[in-house]
Amino acid sequence: MIVNPSHVTWCRQMFDGLKDNGIWGFPSAGFIFRKRGSAFVLTDRMPHHPDMPMNKGAWTKHQHEWLASTIIHFNAAGIEVIIEA
Repeated sequence: MIVNPSHVTWCRQMFDGLKDNGIWGFPSAGFIFRKRGSAFVLTDRMPHHPDMPMNKGAWTKHQHEWLASTIIHFNAAGIEVIIEA
């Protein structure tokens, strides 16, 4: 995966703009993150629902790919991503 420097900058700025225990959600992937000290913690993820426009396998793949990109870009910004959910 290619690291996008402007996205790395965005990740750092967004993270720095959150207070400790602040929450950031990404609706199209169904993720909720919480800032804990110097780490970004995935605390909740939306499960697949049969009414979604993509099947369960496609939803799982979409979440996995998005999470992988998120981890790479936040790590490149010096922010640890912890998966709890």
